[in-house]
Amino acid sequence: MPRGGVLRILAPARSTRSRFLSRCGVEPPYLTVKDRSLSTLYHDAYVSCRGKYALTAPFTERAFELAAAGRNSGYVGLLMANSFMKREFGRPLVEHVLSRVDVSRIIDTSGAYLPGHGTPTVVLTGRNHEPDPKVPVYLVVGKEGEPALPEVPSHGLVWQSLRAMSDRSVATENRWTRSFFQQRSELAHFPWSLTDPTSRDLLRRMEQGKGSVNALPGSATKRLRDPMTSSALRSSHSNGPGPSRKPVYRS
Repeated sequence: MPRGGVLRILAPARSTRSRFLSRCGVEPPYLTVKDRSLSTLYHDAYVSCRGKYALTAPFTERAFELAAAGRNSGYVGLLMANSFMKREFGRPLVEHVLSRVDVSRIIDTSGAYLPGHGTPTVVLTGRNHEPDPKVPVYLVVGKEGEPALPEVPSHGLVWQSLRAMSDRSVATENRWTRSFFQQRSELAHFPWSLTDPTSRDLLRRMEQGKGSVNALPGSATKRLRDPMTSSALRSSHSNGPGPSRKPVYRS
């Protein structure tokens, strides 16, 4: 995106008149700000811009600002790099922006084939109003990448599975994806861990010395031994960016 386009979108117009959109769909640039003067401008205008931030942060904050607020609050949908979930620049975005709006769905698209995207991504949807702490957030996470490069991207097995689960809003699982509900309080703090409750509880018990893999139910044991789950669990307890889980295409 040209420099002028970014500047127009992120221009810090803070009046309530800017909150007028019933729907706002955004794909933030997968870039950091190189221009020092612009970086300072965005830093002063957006609470999500701290440290060496990526444009994911202010674009997400701006998207919710542009959505209508109040009783008839607007809907926001973002396709964005998932680096904010683990890297330190994402802390203010998670704790001071996303925790204060009604995030409804988080869909892990890092294993799906998205033409032109080499960066692991996530889809986030929500509304510009105060969240109900009693209502959990619906998550859909990938288990495997596409087994082969789909001729038609929208026909990819992972993409089709993500779409089907995103529409159902029920906890379920298949070969490609897994869906579950996560308490909003757990997503109000940085970093985010898109790990199902069974696996999180499993790791917690093992770290406390209260159990072993062999002592767990069959489904839980299988899940922990899943290399993808194990990798995600390790990353959720580290300070690093975590696994990207890029698609692995087999010819």
